[in-house]
Amino acid sequence: MTVIWTLNPIAGKIAMRDFSPMLLVALRTTASGVLIGIVLWFKRRSQPSVARKDWLLLLFFGVGLQIGNQVLFINGLSHTSVAHTAFIYALTPILVLVLATLRGQEHFRLRKLVGMLICIAGVMLLVRDHAGGEATPLGDAIVFVAIILFSSFTVFGKELQVRYGGVLLNAFAYIGGAVVLQPVIWGANAEFDFAAVAWQSWSAMLYMAAGPAVFGYLIYYWALSHLPASRVTAMQYLHPPLATSFSALFLGETVTLMLGVAGALILLGVWLTERG
Repeated sequence: MTVIWTLNPIAGKIAMRDFSPMLLVALRTTASGVLIGIVLWFKRRSQPSVARKDWLLLLFFGVGLQIGNQVLFINGLSHTSVAHTAFIYALTPILVLVLATLRGQEHFRLRKLVGMLICIAGVMLLVRDHAGGEATPLGDAIVFVAIILFSSFTVFGKELQVRYGGVLLNAFAYIGGAVVLQPVIWGANAEFDFAAVAWQSWSAMLYMAAGPAVFGYLIYYWALSHLPASRVTAMQYLHPPLATSFSALFLGETVTLMLGVAGALILLGVWLTERG
């Protein structure tokens, strides 16, 4: 699961050699919608029926927050590096904590506050690391807004996820998102030459649709049924160093000392906050 999700931004970089960010989002969401629809069909007997009052909520949280997160993630990725993207996404537990505290679901303690301050120091260093021009403040900022949407989806959609399960919630997101994004494929890109797209870009797009969006989540929910949640979520600490290593290996991205220090501070801050 961790490796599948780690390779997602690398696949995004490869796919954007031929596809524009918005066309990539639309194609990936459409393919994911088909796949998650098939999964939902086979699980239909075990899925609870959706209450009429929850349809609009499921569409809002799924399309508005989840697909909105994907739109910003891919557009941000086009302006920053894989390593920066991975370390910024590592901040998700911090934002979830802040939003959950505002809702009264969590409470601040001294260790959590110290952890957050260390994370902020790491982010300040990360913003200053722009080796080779691959990462830019604009790209980092867009990715950060993306994780705000993802964190909001996690906190405010928690009751819906408990009630209906992650598969149904993702089905609403990707199927609804596919419908909304069709004009991007057939309207804005009506004259796009799909035949000229390299097989590597097609493969990367399909990987993003099938791997992280569908199979990664299926593994995640399976793992939660066999392991304590704390052990499953602890795997998130492997994501940034793996992404940094893979991006250097497959994309030739530069790994600087400042990036290493910034990433270490962010992971340390997240660890202290979660322990708190």
